Parts: sequence; C-alpha cells; structure tokens
Amino acid sequence: MLPATNEAQAYVLGERLRRLYAELMIPWQHHTLTGTISIGIASNDHHAHNLDSLIAAADLALYRAKNSGRNQVACYSECESAAKLKQIQ
Repeated sequence: MLPATNEAQAYVLGERLRRLYAELMIPWQHHTLTGTISIGIASNDHHAHNLDSLIAAADLALYRAKNSGRNQVACYSECESAAKLKQIQ
C-alpha cells in the first residue's frame, strides 16, 4: 500500500525495486544467490471501490507480469486496456 501515490508513481517505485532486487547477490555456502520479482500495481483512483477489489486488481496485474516473462512490473490499467482491445477485435 502506497498512500498518496498514483499508478505512475507506484510504477516508478516498483521498477526501481525490481531492478535493485535483480542486481542483489547474496553469498551462501560457496554459491551466489540471485533472484527476480514480479510486481502488480493497481490504483484506487480508477480501479477499486474497496480493499478487496483493489487487491484483486493488483493480483491480476501481478499475473500479467508473470505471464509476460516474469521479472516485470505491470499495472492493472494495462490489463484493462488489453481486455478492451480484445473485445473490439
């Protein structure tokens, strides 16, 4: 939860976190551990009227990030736009 943060600002923060986490190297028992994260973003400005729907929208965005190759940040508004485009086609 990022109060007083719009979707674009949350995306910038999410991308920064994603990049920093991907660069992280943790030495462990003669190995180096690395990892990646996927992040889903939804804003209550346009997509949610209550906490449950906000979390559901962020979850959809997270699965879009994972299904698009992982190690990504995705916004629910992009999911909505893709769904509307499919309806038109």
